[in-house]
Amino acid sequence: VHAGVGENLAQAGAARFLETVRGRVALVSLATSFTPMSRAGDPAGEAPGRPGLNALRLARSIVVPPEKLESLRQIRDALPDSRPGGRSAPPAVSGATAERPEDPKDPNRVVVAGMTFKAGDQAGYSYEADPVDVADILRNVRRGKQFSDFCIVTNHCHQPGNWSEETPDYEQSFAHRVIDAGADAYVGHGPHKLRGIEIYRGRPIFYSLANFFYDDHRTPVGADMFAAYGKDPRVDTDAEVTAAEEAKGFDDPVFYESIVAVSRFEKNQLAELQLYPIELGYLKRFANRGVPRLASPPQAKSILERLQKLSKPFGTEIAIENAVGVIKLRSNSSQLYGSNSC
Repeated sequence: VHAGVGENLAQAGAARFLETVRGRVALVSLATSFTPMSRAGDPAGEAPGRPGLNALRLARSIVVPPEKLESLRQIRDALPDSRPGGRSAPPAVSGATAERPEDPKDPNRVVVAGMTFKAGDQAGYSYEADPVDVADILRNVRRGKQFSDFCIVTNHCHQPGNWSEETPDYEQSFAHRVIDAGADAYVGHGPHKLRGIEIYRGRPIFYSLANFFYDDHRTPVGADMFAAYGKDPRVDTDAEVTAAEEAKGFDDPVFYESIVAVSRFEKNQLAELQLYPIELGYLKRFANRGVPRLASPPQAKSILERLQKLSKPFGTEIAIENAVGVIKLRSNSSQLYGSNSC
C-alpha cells in the first residue's frame, strides 16, 4: 500500500488503506520538495490529468534586516522594467518553491528579479503554504480518518535545507491542522537529519525521522548525473558518481543516524513513545552502507541526546532508559492538548 502519487491530483492526494488485525490504517502522503513538473494535475477541459505527486506548494521569502530591505528596494527600482507598474520578470519557480507576488501596499516586502524579500529580525527563509493545496490535503486527511481506525500523514520536506535541524516556519501550524483534521500521527522526512518531536493533542508529530535506510545502490545513474559531478560514463562507474554526490553534502555521520519510533495508544490517546536509535553503517564500505542496525549504546546515547535538544523547544521531554528514548504522557499533561507555547 502506498499513497502520494497517482494518474492525476485527485488520485495522488487520496488516502490509501491497509487492513490489519488491529484495524484499518489510512495513509495520506504529500511533498513540499519536488521538481517543477512532478506535481500531479487535475483534468481541465480537453486536457487530461497529469500523473505526479501530491504537492503542497510553498511561497518562499528571504528574510533580511529592515535596512537591507531598503537597499534591495533601491536595487529593484534601478533595474529596467522592475519598478511598480512596469513589466517585471515572472515569478521564479524552483520545485516546490514559488515566489509570492509583490503587494505594493506591503512596505515590508520587496521582489527583486523574481525573488521575494521581507523584513525580519534574523536572516533566513520564510514559507507560506498554498491555501488551496492545504484545503485539499486537510479534506483528504478527514476522509482518510472517516474510513479508518488510524490515520498517518507523511510529508517529504527539505525546507529550509538539508543543513538545518530546525523546522521551517510553516510546518508546525500545518502539522497541527493535520492533527486537527483527524490524523493520528504526522511524519516528516526528507532532510536526511533528525528533527524534533512534538506531542499535540495526544498525537505524535515527527518533524523528521531522517533516513530509515540509505539507498546508495541506485544504479543505473543517468548521463545528467555523470555530467553534474564531472564524471565520464565511458570511464567512471555509477558507484563513483554516487560517491561524488555523497562527498558534496552527505559525508557527515549524522546523515546515517536515525530512530525507529514505536507508539502505544490507550483509549485513543498516545500513552508512550519508544525511540530506538539506529545507524546505517557510515564506517562500512560502500557496498554495505545504508542498512539499518540498532546503534551501539554509546552512539544511541549520542543520538537520543541530540533528539532531546531538538525536541525541547516543543515542550517534549525524552527520557533515556537502557539506550532507548521514552516519552510518557500523563492524562493531565499539557502535551495531551498542546501547550500555550505551541
